[in-house]
Amino acid sequence: MKIQIQNLEPNPYRDMSNYPIDQEKIQSLKNSIEQTGFWDNILARQSNGKFQIAYGHHRLEVLKQVLKPTDEIDIPVKKLSDALMIKIMAKENDNDWQTNVAITDETVRITKKFLEEHPEEIKDSELGQKYTVSREAFRIGSFLNWSETKVYHSLERLGMIEQGKIEKEVIESMPHEKAAKRFTSAVKKHQYYPLQIKLSTI
Repeated sequence: MKIQIQNLEPNPYRDMSNYPIDQEKIQSLKNSIEQTGFWDNILARQSNGKFQIAYGHHRLEVLKQVLKPTDEIDIPVKKLSDALMIKIMAKENDNDWQTNVAITDETVRITKKFLEEHPEEIKDSELGQKYTVSREAFRIGSFLNWSETKVYHSLERLGMIEQGKIEKEVIESMPHEKAAKRFTSAVKKHQYYPLQIKLSTI
């Protein structure tokens, strides 16, 4: 379907402040597209007269830079549920960002909120009692097709941030999820250590 650039909007579940645009990737795509004219790899759904893209946010940014708002491009438009929009976004970001802690945590946060508001999207009867770490982590992991452990550690970080035990900016500065896990473990150990010393002297 031919759609004007000005009618293309980001995935409504993608918070652009937490899912930042990579400027290096933008420039690389821009150079490639200017040479080949290849605009594919954008998928959209129609909503309230606009078109929300499921993936292809970097290409959309390039489009805005090199074309006029009224220019049209031909992209596929499909009926996509909210659940599918989240899953597609998670898959795209998992591929593009892989070990980025901030992206992982934001995806888990969005999915947790969505499943709380739409419990019908995943039924416990379908999952059984297969979880090994936590039921919530297993439910979110099953929805996203992510490992339960990966989600569990993300939920732990989100909880510690909410409780003021760690700073969001510090976690987001971690080079990968293993470093974030080591950091949160160290914080927990430090919090409990004084109590252990006190009990040992009684």
